[in-house]
Amino acid sequence: MLILNNRDLENCLEMRACVEALYEGLKAYVSHDAVRRPRMDLFVPTSRSGEFACFSSMDGAIRGGYYAIRIKPDIVSWSEMNGIRRRLTYCYEPGLYGGLILLFRVANAELVAIMNDGFLQHMRVGATAALGAKYLARSSVETVGILGSGGMARSFALGFAAVRNPRLIKTYSPNGAHCRVYCEEMSRKLNIPVVPVKSPEEAIGGSDILARTRDVCGQCRHQRA
Repeated sequence: MLILNNRDLENCLEMRACVEALYEGLKAYVSHDAVRRPRMDLFVPTSRSGEFACFSSMDGAIRGGYYAIRIKPDIVSWSEMNGIRRRLTYCYEPGLYGGLILLFRVANAELVAIMNDGFLQHMRVGATAALGAKYLARSSVETVGILGSGGMARSFALGFAAVRNPRLIKTYSPNGAHCRVYCEEMSRKLNIPVVPVKSPEEAIGGSDILARTRDVCGQCRHQRA
């Protein structure tokens, strides 16, 4: 049995391969060769006012392949930050997360791997967005707009670059310093300009593809209001 942490997975996963694997899994699901159980959340109050322990699970299997179950333990609260109520989550202490994926072989029910879910989850979401762009976006994509500069924003950029060849990515985040770090990192990884902009409207305007991450949803609604 393999035990793989986020760094191990980051060293071996490549976005184009993730897009192809997700495509094959969706084809299996459509042809009734795969099954899934939707995410289930169990909330339990903690001793701290306004905080809950949330234990989430979701699973699925492919005929002749593998069964996987994802287990995600979080402490959840809805705190107000800069006048906006946002969902905050952590495991054990702020900044840490404890999600795990258990992978079994269908043929003999063998447990073949236990994996941290952080990096893999981001790649899954990015690959899903990439499939949407591959089949729904125009082929001549020039500019991508991304609202957010966290982990999901990184996987979105990798996903769009894997299926299209954008020449520019514009990024807005309420955290300007965080956004600049993101832009510098992704410019190096993708070898194209990834630039910070000052408003959601500037990121949206003129973009052929737009991605919005959850961390700025409240901020964008606030500005539109």
